[in-house]
Amino acid sequence: FFSAAKLVLTDVRKSLSPIMLEMLMCLQFNRDLWDVNTVEQVRARIGSN
Repeated sequence: FFSAAKLVLTDVRKSLSPIMLEMLMCLQFNRDLWDVNTVEQVRARIGSN
C-alpha cells in the first residue's frame, strides 16, 4: 500500500488532501470495477445537481 501511495503522491500532488489521496488510492486498487464510461456517468450526475 505505501509503495503505491508513494507513486500517487508525487511532488506535484503533495498538496492533495488526505481524503482526495484516499479516493485516488481506492480508485487505483479497484481499477477493474470502473472505466471511463463510469467516470463520465458520475460526472454527469454530479454536474446535474
